[in-house]
Order: sequence, then C-alpha cells, then structure tokens
Amino acid sequence: MIERQLRLTGIVTGSVFLAGMVLDIIIGIGREDSLQSLLTNLSIIGCAVVATLFFVSARWPKLFWIQPVVYLLLTPIPLLQMPVAFYGLGFFVCAMAILFRMGFFEKYRIVRLACCLAYLLSIEVAAIFTAKNTMMDAISAIFFILAFLMFFYLMFQDKLMVFLSEPKQKLSLYAKGLSDTESDYIIAIISGKSVKETAFDAGVSESTVRNMLARSYTKLGVTNRSELFALAEKHDIVR
Repeated sequence: MIERQLRLTGIVTGSVFLAGMVLDIIIGIGREDSLQSLLTNLSIIGCAVVATLFFVSARWPKLFWIQPVVYLLLTPIPLLQMPVAFYGLGFFVCAMAILFRMGFFEKYRIVRLACCLAYLLSIEVAAIFTAKNTMMDAISAIFFILAFLMFFYLMFQDKLMVFLSEPKQKLSLYAKGLSDTESDYIIAIISGKSVKETAFDAGVSESTVRNMLARSYTKLGVTNRSELFALAEKHDIVR
C-alpha cells in the first residue's frame, strides 16, 4: 500500500513540475524569448530536474527517499524570497507527510521531529536577512508557525503523546506457548472485558476461563490480572 502511494506521489508530482516547465516555455514563447534564453532559464531547468527526480523515484522503491529530500530542498526557495509563501510551507508539509509514510519517525521521533522543525524555523530566520520583504514579515511567519504548532498540540495532545512515544516491543502469545483459545482469553481481558463477559462470549463457564487464564499467566510470567495489564503497557501483545 505504502509503495503504491509513493509511486503515485512520484508520478503525480513529477507530472506537476513537468507541466510547470511546459507552462514556463509557453509563456517564454509568448514573450518572444530566444531559444537560448529558454534553455538557460533557471525556472525551466529547475522544473525539468525536479520532474526527472520524482519520475525516477517512482520507478525504483529504493529511491523513494528522493521525494522527501527534494521537497525539503525546495522549501527554502520560496520562503527566502517571501517568508509567508504558502507553497514553501506546502513543500515542507509534503516532505513531512512522505517521511511519516516511509516510517522515518518510527524511531527517535522527538529528536527527528525537532530537527525538521528546527530546519523550517532556521529558513525563516535566514529569511529575515535575505528576503526582499521587511523583517516583520519573517518574524510574523515564525510567530504564526509556532502559534499553529501550539494550536495542534492543544487540539491533539493525547494523540500526539501516543505518537511521540517510542513504539512498544511486540510480544507474541504464540511464541510464549499459548494456544489459540488461551490467546483469545488474554486478548479479551487486555481489551477490558471481565471474566464473566469473556466466558459468555466464548460460551463456556467462568471457571473454564479462569483456569485457562491461570495457565496463560504462568506462560507469560505474570501472576494476576494487574501484572498482565502492566505487561500490556510495556509491550504490543499479538497472537
């Protein structure tokens, strides 16, 4: 699924930049620019190079990393000219989305997210000294970026904390020697069901479930339900 999405983003984005190159050529012809000026136009050359890189990345999965790198390299270009340029921020957002889909943030999430945000903010700081607009434009852009980050933090604080936490280590019930039935009961208990509810769903007596759970606890190295929940907090329990 992810591979298909990244192939598609490579093809679509490459096509967009290719269309941009063609549009620049048409505009140049309309202005009666010479062939030499068109062939040396940095905008046209840039669109051609970027389109080629995206098409190449869509061809070979090992080169998918080209996509977020190109987006990150494109981010400063409009922002240094105009700190509030939305398509500069758009490049950055696209890079973050692709890095997320590629699993870049699965490890060292906080550090890597902090580095990405520091990269964006450093561009805005650089824009203070290089942009044609006033210093206040760049400062206001930094202010609103931080304000938006605070807004999303307040709105999605609970989900953000889950995302930023390092992924749990998987614990296989099968590898621990649990049978399918024992695994069903353990997963039911972890999900919050009581022994009575688990027995009712399985169509067996409560004593049967308790006996099964007792054997399962031994295999998992826990002695009671509380220790099972503690184990589930530290591990991603799978069959």
